[in-house]
Amino acid sequence: MKKRTGVLPQDFYTYERLTVKETIKYFAGMFNKHPDVDELIKLVDLEDKKNVQFKHLSGGLKQRLGIAVALVNDPELIFLDEPTAGLDPKARHVVWHLIDEFHKQGKTVFLTTHYMEEAEVLADRVGIIYNGNIVALDTTDKLISEYGKRNLLVLKKASSKAVTAVEKLGIKASFDDATGDVTIHLNHALGVSEILRELTKTNISFDELQLKRSSLEDVFLNLTGATLEGEGRI
Repeated sequence: MKKRTGVLPQDFYTYERLTVKETIKYFAGMFNKHPDVDELIKLVDLEDKKNVQFKHLSGGLKQRLGIAVALVNDPELIFLDEPTAGLDPKARHVVWHLIDEFHKQGKTVFLTTHYMEEAEVLADRVGIIYNGNIVALDTTDKLISEYGKRNLLVLKKASSKAVTAVEKLGIKASFDDATGDVTIHLNHALGVSEILRELTKTNISFDELQLKRSSLEDVFLNLTGATLEGEGRI
């Protein structure tokens, strides 16, 4: 199993004086493998850093090197522990692209993250861990459907009469005096088209319509009652 598995710890570290290229060769030797080192360097976009010592790399570059090291044995199964923690948005998206490439190659990736949007973008299935236990495991859509808040429909610059019209349908709605917006709490019984049809019948107009979808963050908070800075993980 070890030969088929690649691992990136949260804080990847190696000998400070080793260059990028030397680091990959060093770890490949542990598996008695002879990968195309230049190809791995190209994959993680470190071609211009291949002769730079580890100690001179930024956090994002170190993580990308760590991913290359995790691939030296061409694994079928890859474990990535918080691969984008502490990275700037640009560096995070580079890592996202790499993970997407692994998926296209048919590799299985286990990813741990505190970033809910990261899980939504990258994962086929999501497990929510709280206090050491898996409290939910399913696709993103199914988790949101079962545990997320109901979706919201926002009518921008609408009349307060819209609240009365919508509540006749048995749907909760509220009016914001400051903005003139009407927020409608959607349920599974009625769709957006039925609500708009009722508003049209009562001659209620609005400037813009916005649909706010529930997210994995809503699911996490609903299941645990905790903040994302606490014990929760995806």
